[in-house]
Amino acid sequence: YENPVSFNDTGRKMSDKRIHRYFSSKIISCDLPRTKQSYIFIFAPSQTENLYTSYFKINPIKQKQISNVLMYDIDLNKYPLYKNSVYTEIPLSGNQSLYVPRGWWIYTDPPESFTIF
Repeated sequence: YENPVSFNDTGRKMSDKRIHRYFSSKIISCDLPRTKQSYIFIFAPSQTENLYTSYFKINPIKQKQISNVLMYDIDLNKYPLYKNSVYTEIPLSGNQSLYVPRGWWIYTDPPESFTIF
């Protein structure tokens, strides 16, 4: 992986900076104006072994799966398999949406630019 993602991380929560997986299909809608653009990075379920995953408990019943790799600061010494990961970078402008199939991994940049349905 030669070109790590870089961005201004002002005001973000740590959980927002991680790649995460949805266990049900989602529609992600971009909330920016039409003249602005943001990005979604999407990884197929087959990439799970390269993402160094763990579970995060939301409440006693609900949990989500997250990657321990931080997209803004990828430590390839700690996570060497990440360099083998394959993903698609999808630009979205305001009022555009993207369907994410169940089990796929996503990262949004910046997270606050998107609404998930």
